[in-house]
Amino acid sequence: MELKIYLQIIQKYWWLILGAFVLTLIPTYLFVNSQPWIYETEATFVIRPRSGLAANDDEIVDALDTISRRVEINTTFAEVSSSSWIKQQAIERLALSPEDQQGLKVNGRVVAGTNILEISVQGPDPEIVQTFANAVSRETLTYVSNLYDVFELEPLDAADLPTAPVSPNKALNLALGGGLGLLLGIGLVFFVEYLQEPVQVDSRINVIDLETGAYNQSYFMLRLRQELSRSRHNNYSFSLALIKVYHRGLMHNTEQFVPATSAFRLILNSLEPNLREEDIVAHLGQNTFALLLPHMPGDATQDLLTFLRTQIGLVKPEQIGEGQAAAIYCSIGFVVYRQQETASELLAQAAQALAEADTAVYGKVHQLMPTAAQLPHANGHSPVGKLSPEAGR
Repeated sequence: MELKIYLQIIQKYWWLILGAFVLTLIPTYLFVNSQPWIYETEATFVIRPRSGLAANDDEIVDALDTISRRVEINTTFAEVSSSSWIKQQAIERLALSPEDQQGLKVNGRVVAGTNILEISVQGPDPEIVQTFANAVSRETLTYVSNLYDVFELEPLDAADLPTAPVSPNKALNLALGGGLGLLLGIGLVFFVEYLQEPVQVDSRINVIDLETGAYNQSYFMLRLRQELSRSRHNNYSFSLALIKVYHRGLMHNTEQFVPATSAFRLILNSLEPNLREEDIVAHLGQNTFALLLPHMPGDATQDLLTFLRTQIGLVKPEQIGEGQAAAIYCSIGFVVYRQQETASELLAQAAQALAEADTAVYGKVHQLMPTAAQLPHANGHSPVGKLSPEAGR
């Protein structure tokens, strides 16, 4: 049910999400298109001992074993190939202009577990990238030939002309920008919805009725007005029920109020396991209690309240200190909100339903079906004796 509420809020402010999406996607598109394509090519070499220095096969085997065990030789060749000095020598050799030098990057690495050196070059112009990679390769060969007497580089693959860019991934960047716009829009939607929620001015009011442990009348009226506002904005219905709890004495079959403090804490314990997290139970005074059921239609409310009435009836009189009582009873009246009533009108209709349930011989759970004659301003009903006009506003 919570997911349904969130979807309704998103549907209500779809234009805000669309605006955030467009406003994020357009700058992302402009930024992505302003980035140049980057091309990459590479040349490969084999690091091996100089064959002319080996007098016999055993010395060649020893040299190969030395290379395998001394990773620092391979690392040295890789660092030389990507050094600034080698790069500058290649630039001077090719007489590259400052514009042609822009964006050129050189990286040398040894393939793990091998004696293969890879020299890769990146840049915005594929032809310059290929030419520069081969120039760096030649400068590296020249420098390394004077570095060691035992080891040398042997060219394996020359740099090819790159045909496809390696970055940026413009499609991925646009998708990330669009996703960020959607998240921003959804965040704004819930922030706006939060700002539109009615605010309780006096935060010092205690929301719990200390006598019974249920919510008090002030907090219930606040939640009722909030539910009315949400229902109007999101176009859904909810149910409001009033419950009167009493016990029937053994003598003269008389009905009496159940003491709220001793009884309702037990009754509340019997109700709470059968209610949802969003349902609100409040004490309105004496033996009258209110139940707010968001997103619950009439048939489901009827079934739930009938079950709750049975659960209340299972509370034994001796548990509340009424040993002379025969049983605990309750009458329940409820009404379904239909997008037109005010809070005071809705409470008056629920009070009328409670009165009809209280006088009925059978069917102690009664739903009021509003007609023109049953509107609260036509008959002057008040939901409970202690409800003031200010509480219903």
